[in-house]
Amino acid sequence: MVVFHSKADAQAAASAFTGKVTPLYGGNVDSFCVGKAGCQVTHAVSDRFLYVSESGLTGASASKPDALSGAAGHAAESYVLSSLLKIEQNS
Repeated sequence: MVVFHSKADAQAAASAFTGKVTPLYGGNVDSFCVGKAGCQVTHAVSDRFLYVSESGLTGASASKPDALSGAAGHAAESYVLSSLLKIEQNS
Protein backbone atom coordinates (compact mmCIF):
# COMPACT_ATOMS: atom_id res chain seq x y z
CA MET A 1 0.00 0.00 0.00
CA VAL A 2 1.19 3.50 -0.79
CA VAL A 3 -0.13 6.60 0.97
CA PHE A 4 -0.18 9.82 -1.04
CA HIS A 5 -0.74 13.43 0.00
CA SER A 6 -4.04 13.60 -1.86
CA LYS A 7 -6.63 11.49 -3.62
CA ALA A 8 -5.61 13.13 -6.92
CA ASP A 9 -2.00 12.00 -6.41
CA ALA A 10 -3.14 8.43 -5.69
CA GLN A 11 -5.36 8.42 -8.77
CA ALA A 12 -2.53 9.76 -10.95
CA ALA A 13 -0.22 7.00 -9.71
CA ALA A 14 -2.91 4.38 -10.35
CA SER A 15 -3.38 5.69 -13.89
CA ALA A 16 0.35 5.39 -14.53
CA PHE A 17 0.58 1.92 -12.96
CA THR A 18 2.01 -0.56 -15.48
CA GLY A 19 0.97 -3.72 -13.67
CA LYS A 20 4.38 -4.74 -12.44
CA VAL A 21 5.53 -4.87 -8.84
CA THR A 22 9.13 -5.47 -7.84
CA PRO A 23 9.25 -7.29 -4.51
CA LEU A 24 12.03 -6.89 -2.01
CA TYR A 25 14.04 -10.08 -1.75
CA GLY A 26 17.52 -11.37 -1.15
CA GLY A 27 19.53 -13.46 1.24
CA ASN A 28 17.47 -16.52 2.12
CA VAL A 29 14.27 -15.14 0.59
CA ASP A 30 13.45 -16.14 -2.97
CA SER A 31 11.99 -13.71 -5.47
CA PHE A 32 8.23 -13.83 -5.84
CA CYS A 33 6.75 -13.71 -9.34
CA VAL A 34 9.87 -12.09 -10.81
CA GLY A 35 10.07 -13.18 -14.43
CA LYS A 36 7.34 -15.78 -13.96
CA ALA A 37 4.28 -16.10 -16.16
CA GLY A 38 0.91 -16.58 -14.54
CA CYS A 39 1.26 -14.14 -11.64
CA GLN A 40 -1.63 -11.72 -11.33
CA VAL A 41 -1.49 -8.09 -10.20
CA THR A 42 -4.48 -5.94 -9.29
CA HIS A 43 -4.56 -2.39 -7.99
CA ALA A 44 -7.12 0.14 -6.81
CA VAL A 45 -7.42 3.54 -5.14
CA SER A 46 -9.35 4.44 -2.03
CA ASP A 47 -9.07 8.09 -1.06
CA ARG A 48 -5.33 8.83 -0.87
CA PHE A 49 -4.32 5.16 -0.73
CA LEU A 50 -3.12 3.08 -3.67
CA TYR A 51 -3.05 -0.60 -2.89
CA VAL A 52 -1.68 -3.42 -4.98
CA SER A 53 -2.06 -7.17 -4.67
CA GLU A 54 0.10 -9.71 -6.45
CA SER A 55 -0.80 -13.36 -6.36
CA GLY A 56 1.49 -16.18 -7.38
CA LEU A 57 0.84 -19.65 -8.60
CA THR A 58 -0.68 -22.47 -6.58
CA GLY A 59 0.20 -25.23 -9.04
CA ALA A 60 3.22 -26.34 -10.97
CA SER A 61 2.25 -24.67 -14.26
CA ALA A 62 3.74 -21.22 -14.75
CA SER A 63 2.32 -20.68 -18.21
CA LYS A 64 -1.08 -19.21 -17.38
CA PRO A 65 -2.97 -17.51 -14.55
CA ASP A 66 -4.33 -19.78 -11.88
CA ALA A 67 -7.98 -19.37 -10.73
CA LEU A 68 -7.26 -20.15 -7.06
CA SER A 69 -4.36 -17.71 -7.00
CA GLY A 70 -6.51 -15.00 -8.60
CA ALA A 71 -9.30 -15.57 -6.09
CA ALA A 72 -6.81 -15.25 -3.22
CA GLY A 73 -5.49 -11.97 -4.64
CA HIS A 74 -9.00 -10.54 -4.97
CA ALA A 75 -9.90 -11.67 -1.44
CA ALA A 76 -6.81 -9.93 -0.05
CA GLU A 77 -7.68 -6.80 -2.02
CA SER A 78 -11.23 -6.82 -0.62
CA TYR A 79 -9.92 -7.15 2.92
CA VAL A 80 -7.54 -4.22 2.45
CA LEU A 81 -10.32 -2.08 0.97
CA SER A 82 -12.67 -2.80 3.89
CA SER A 83 -9.87 -1.97 6.33
CA LEU A 84 -9.14 1.32 4.54
CA LEU A 85 -12.80 2.27 4.57
CA LYS A 86 -12.93 1.69 8.35
CA ILE A 87 -9.84 3.87 8.80
CA GLU A 88 -11.37 6.63 6.68
CA GLN A 89 -14.66 6.50 8.61
CA ASN A 90 -12.82 6.82 11.94
CA SER A 91 -10.59 9.72 10.88
